[in-house]
Amino acid sequence: GRLAACYASAVANPEELERELERLHADASRAWPGVVVAAEAFARHLGERAAAGDGPSSLHTNDLYLAIACLAGDSVALDHFERRFMKQLPRLVSKIRLSPSAQHDLAQKLRTDLFVASPAWGPPKIASFSGRGELMGWLRVLSTRAALKALRASSKEELASSEDDALAE
Repeated sequence: GRLAACYASAVANPEELERELERLHADASRAWPGVVVAAEAFARHLGERAAAGDGPSSLHTNDLYLAIACLAGDSVALDHFERRFMKQLPRLVSKIRLSPSAQHDLAQKLRTDLFVASPAWGPPKIASFSGRGELMGWLRVLSTRAALKALRASSKEELASSEDDALAE
């Protein structure tokens, strides 16, 4: 089938794979209303992320569908991501004591890292989402690392500022 041919990993039964990919694509499309990802692109993306010999059901396919659309810059997908995932950011980093302004800065930095490519840091981070775990868990790890980095940076700034104040006296 056309979708099985896009799926890079070898599987025993191509007809069964074709039906599974069609079902998963339809399910993911329903999970994210208004988000459109071509079935072939979806199958290719899944095939690139599945472990050798694993079927696509081993992945979090609904999350991958959204990630593919976000990577393509789909505004509806980005809106879903914002409402479903970025809205949870304060909860995800709640154990790290950041000021409200630092949380706002963190959210802006994450949006840039997730969705903007750069010659300095390469493709958008959303491209590295493998689908082996849930998107929310992956974002939790990413946001926690970024929050800890921001906290360390602000601690260094505060220390430098207090040293400057002490030298000025």
